[in-house]
Amino acid sequence: MFKKVLTGIALIVASTSIAQTINVEKTSEERKAHIYEKAELKSVSIEVSVDSLEELKTTVTKKDIKEILDHSAPNEEITFKIVCNGRNTDEGLKSHATYEIKGNTDDKDFFLNLIGKVRNAAIKYYKS
Repeated sequence: MFKKVLTGIALIVASTSIAQTINVEKTSEERKAHIYEKAELKSVSIEVSVDSLEELKTTVTKKDIKEILDHSAPNEEITFKIVCNGRNTDEGLKSHATYEIKGNTDDKDFFLNLIGKVRNAAIKYYKS
């Protein structure tokens, strides 16, 4: 009798534990696809900090920025900022200049033209 009761309890426990087990294993590709479905960029911000004219000329190029814009989604807000760290002034203060523009990826050519103007202004900062 005891053996029948113990067997019955064991069957009940085993069946409920098996019934509650759900296999939700996903492949890594399925997980990546799920993540990409939910990932959405609203804005892009590019900030460059330079210490010299030579660094500015090699770091910030229109070609690099254009490539970033080409990979951006339509109607994304975009910000571009250059921080020019200068030399110490006669009073012992460190000079610097910051140039920042904001735009939208829908008008890429206009934004690239603004980046060119900002880059030229930063070059003038270092030449003065």
